[in-house]
Amino acid sequence: MHFGKMFGEKIGGTPGCHDLNFMPFTKKMLEHHARPNRMPHPLANDPVQDSHGLLLYTPMRRVWVETLPAEDFASPRILDILERYGLSPIFAVTPENIEVARRSMETLARRGLVYSLWPMVNDRDGRWLSVHTHETFLAFAGLVSSTFPEGAELVLDLEPPFRKTSAWLRRGAAEGDTQWRTSHTVLAEFVAREVERGREIACTTLPFCFFEPDHAKRLSRRLGLPFFEIPWSRVNYMAYASIMEGWSLRSLRRQDVLGLLLHANQNLRERESLSLGLVATGAFGNEPIYRSTRELEEEIALLGQQDDLSLFDLGGALRREGNWLDLFTRTVLASPPSPERETKRIQLLRYMVRSAFETKRRLRR
Repeated sequence: MHFGKMFGEKIGGTPGCHDLNFMPFTKKMLEHHARPNRMPHPLANDPVQDSHGLLLYTPMRRVWVETLPAEDFASPRILDILERYGLSPIFAVTPENIEVARRSMETLARRGLVYSLWPMVNDRDGRWLSVHTHETFLAFAGLVSSTFPEGAELVLDLEPPFRKTSAWLRRGAAEGDTQWRTSHTVLAEFVAREVERGREIACTTLPFCFFEPDHAKRLSRRLGLPFFEIPWSRVNYMAYASIMEGWSLRSLRRQDVLGLLLHANQNLRERESLSLGLVATGAFGNEPIYRSTRELEEEIALLGQQDDLSLFDLGGALRREGNWLDLFTRTVLASPPSPERETKRIQLLRYMVRSAFETKRRLRR
């Protein structure tokens, strides 16, 4: 192979460079032996190159659009930005903006732009999808699906109910709870029905990819999020480094969080991806955000060769000073920064996670 062509190739080898018996710190996740029953990664790390050394695909770069008014979704400025940066927008659709959003999507379709629809209900109804909100949420998601063209992907946001997160975390949902089973069944039927009609149904949710599968499933029940065993077309994890660091009560440093991002990225399944952020605050209005563009630049250096990445959010990137979109869509050739070797913080957090699940298991006996 000619040396100059190596930059036009994806490096081949074992997916994620995994070794089942030995994993150095930079290959670990939050827990040991992470995700042992992973599916294979077909072509994920194989060379994909034409005869001239050029890549045959374009990585998908998506951007969440929540803080822009629906009237601006198809404004000349936004259309120009989406086309210039090659971004696939994910538009928040609410009961208040659905009609304006529909007209905006007609304009995007005429321009040949690919977009996704991100339904969310009113804050008083919980805003996002969970076992407590599934009836109201899925009714509105069905309305969105019937209002917009079938070619647009629908992204369901699974998070604990808005403004009830603290109480819900304390109470949780008992395993085997009737409400849980009902919610999961209704959601699975909704997704299957929409898929049969030709609609792709994706989901975005909390970063369960940081945990072993069994522990992640238990955690999703505790949070009331019927995420697993649903035929999603793709899955996106909200791996927001600024939130993980800022809301960790100082238990995680920036370097710790970068390590967790790298570990998650190396162990993603097919059709799984990460969202990066936050450039600006979201629904709560007080979320920790990037200190500067330097932090996004660090994450792109780590993850920039990933085929599918999302950024939160477009409105913040346009309002806040800095070349956020240039960094997010840049081609990465430089060597990524090396996260610090295993720290006591990560060791302690991993121990606490395992201990919590083991204690709960013993108490149920």
